[in-house]
Amino acid sequence: MKIKRNKYLLSIFFITVMFVSVSYLSAKNVNASPISEDTYEENDNFWSAYYIGPGFYPNLCQGDDDWFNISIGVDEVIKVFLEFNGSQNDIDLELYDSAEMILDSSYEMDNNESVFWISLVSQTLYIKTFGYNNSEAYNMTVDIFVKGAYDDEYEENDDFPQAPEIFPNYFNNLVNNDTDIYKIYLDQNVSIDVYNTSFLWVQWYDEYYNWLTNFSVEDSHLELDWVTTYPGYYYIAVYGPNLGDFYDIDIWLTGSFDDWAEENDIREDSMGLDLEFYSGFIQNDDDWFSYDNWIFNSEKLEVDLYYDTAFILDIELIDEYGNPHGYSITTESWGKRLEWIAGGAYSNVYIHVHGSNIGLEYNMSLIIDDWAEENDFIGDSYELGLGYYNGLVFNDDDWYRYSTIYFSETLEVELYYDTVFDLNIELIDEYGSPHGYSITTESWGKRLEWTADTYYSFVYIHVFNTEFGLEYDMNLNIIHDDWAEENDFIYDATHLDFDWYGGMILNDEDWYEVWLESNDFLEINLFYDYERTWMNIDLYDEYENYLTSGDWDWDHLHLSWTNYDYSRHIYIKITGNYTENWYDIELILNGQMGDDWAEENDYIYEATYLEFGWHGGMVQNDEDWYNVWLEPYDLLEINLFYDTGYTWMNLELYNEFEGFITDSFMNSDHLHLVWTNDDYGRNVYIKISGNNIGDWYDIDLILNGEFEDDWLEENDDWNSARYMEPGRYNQLFNFDDDYYRFHLNEGDTGKIYIYCNDFASLWLEEISSDDDSILNSDYSTDDGFLELEIYANYDYDVMFAVKGENNGDWYDLDIMIDYKDGNGDDKNGDDKNGVDPFSNFDIPGFPVEIIGIAFMMSTIAVIFFVKKKNH
Repeated sequence: MKIKRNKYLLSIFFITVMFVSVSYLSAKNVNASPISEDTYEENDNFWSAYYIGPGFYPNLCQGDDDWFNISIGVDEVIKVFLEFNGSQNDIDLELYDSAEMILDSSYEMDNNESVFWISLVSQTLYIKTFGYNNSEAYNMTVDIFVKGAYDDEYEENDDFPQAPEIFPNYFNNLVNNDTDIYKIYLDQNVSIDVYNTSFLWVQWYDEYYNWLTNFSVEDSHLELDWVTTYPGYYYIAVYGPNLGDFYDIDIWLTGSFDDWAEENDIREDSMGLDLEFYSGFIQNDDDWFSYDNWIFNSEKLEVDLYYDTAFILDIELIDEYGNPHGYSITTESWGKRLEWIAGGAYSNVYIHVHGSNIGLEYNMSLIIDDWAEENDFIGDSYELGLGYYNGLVFNDDDWYRYSTIYFSETLEVELYYDTVFDLNIELIDEYGSPHGYSITTESWGKRLEWTADTYYSFVYIHVFNTEFGLEYDMNLNIIHDDWAEENDFIYDATHLDFDWYGGMILNDEDWYEVWLESNDFLEINLFYDYERTWMNIDLYDEYENYLTSGDWDWDHLHLSWTNYDYSRHIYIKITGNYTENWYDIELILNGQMGDDWAEENDYIYEATYLEFGWHGGMVQNDEDWYNVWLEPYDLLEINLFYDTGYTWMNLELYNEFEGFITDSFMNSDHLHLVWTNDDYGRNVYIKISGNNIGDWYDIDLILNGEFEDDWLEENDDWNSARYMEPGRYNQLFNFDDDYYRFHLNEGDTGKIYIYCNDFASLWLEEISSDDDSILNSDYSTDDGFLELEIYANYDYDVMFAVKGENNGDWYDLDIMIDYKDGNGDDKNGDDKNGVDPFSNFDIPGFPVEIIGIAFMMSTIAVIFFVKKKNH
């Protein structure tokens, strides 16, 4: 904390802390109630609809009708998905065109709603969310994609052997991107309707793939009534122009008094069910069903029974040994819900439905899954940030979505599971295409790695297989590695010249090679953050024999060795704790330090061509010349960063005739040059001079005000705050506001440090995730850093912002967490860090607010007494 040793300021500090503590307790009570507004209000009707784009919109308030509008192009598909707590409220969803005509709607009774629509013209669409107006929060995801880029969950089903088996039911939002074939077992007569948005053909085949008949066209749908002559499998084939049109299929049995699951009147004849929704059951006698996949310890099975509650229908659950177990049954407005948490591992369980046997129709759904459900389709993907996720269960396809990934970033996805079984994983980009990822099988599961070949606003992660009920954990991580990879083994060693190499990253073993002549003297300096991590440097010969190791030298590792033998390759091995630690390595031959990669560029006619952007780790041993190409009237800006307190440099600009144009001026902690080109395209030349003693510098070239930002962009507002794990993040800079967030559990203390130049125009703010208001701040960089300390009274995501004058000031970010164990003590052994001094401050009969006021008054009295005594 930045507190000067002043008795008056110290007293004021305690008053402030007490005031903040009391205020925070009151604020927490307020926030515990339902939210009343969100940032998109007022948007209560069609005419006040708030304009949005595709994206994820969290914590919206359903205190009244909410309207949004969005633009959509020709042959584009919109999907709107709402997620909310269905046990506390029921929110419905409708989609309108600009004439207020309803296009699609969703009125489900669970925790989500979704609508799809294909637009044939460019237009504005309107989204309406409404319900019982009880102010509960909901999340909304809006996706727009090109028609044909989205397919349904039954793919690939393009041929008869690929046809998935379906049962009599209603299937909606199917997609005709290609021929779709379905298989159904029938021993009774059936009626089938196919509803489509454009012209489709539907055909009926027998179990030997022989064509039987076509569906007949009836107004807005196609229809088939089929009288079975034998029990067996039949096939439905749907095909057409294959333009990505949506269609629905409705299948029901006819000419029978009971349902398609019969005969299932006793436990031994139970009908096996999967985890999904089933319709068309009839209760004429006892109905027995079984779930024949494993249920593991602590997993919860939920069975929902939907029927007309004017009648009575009962349900019970029997384990594989014939015993009823400790399930609970609740009566709902729509029927009954049975919930059972397994107290061990069961290979199957039985569900018994019974009642008055009067032909009562009912539907039933089975759910046994994890907290991320329902995420069975790409459109229902569960949004994940970077980090470790446990307690996942594979009972059906699981889809996840990660936002955002930038060019050249490497996404690592690790699946941890019992490898006696198997899980598969794939990665799909935002356009629906799989990309060039690699998958390796490990002793603990599978690892997927993918390096982005461009910017993606999001990517999908698909976990799939046939092993149902398998528990797994998943870890998502962005691997930032350096240009020298892959150099994880001696035979993959990257060749280095004798020079300085900055910005290297240790995620695994790094191997390098150098060539030494006989009697050459090699020196290596390895620089890294030794206060937060550790590294080793070892030397090996061409036969993988160990030669020597580095020693500690003040603030870095130093290795020296003389090659007394013949000329050969020598190998450098760098190891550490492999957590994306940054390091610099310097190689010196026979006491002579090298220059940078741009040499030789000592004269104007040797000038090295530079692209616009940041060029770090340059060395000033002599004059350095560079050239850039400018079009007519281009605006050139150059920033030259170096140790201004230790050395000096000059920055000058010359034309193609070696004529002097202009030089730079000092701007805070660096040199800055600005110049506008004349009316023709040409090369201009940059000259950097100084005292020629090997000083290091960075140079940043900006064309027409367009500059590069750091690798964590775009994170310019609170809606796009970048999720961060605890750790050190280097080489960030402030060209605009930078927003970040990280998670704190109840009792933990988060510490945020910003390391920067004393003269940097930066400030640090803790931000409310509800309305972007400022909760806490540090505006002083006079000591070279900013800091905030945040104590968590409950589990939540901390959001903070690094702001400034947006002039490209550099900074490093450090996020630390003091974790608490079950006893309230720090896991890192420091039982003072992160403790709220007033969290347990209570006197029976007196609320903490009264105690706080009394403490404040006492402190003020002490201050008054001390001041009076001094006078």
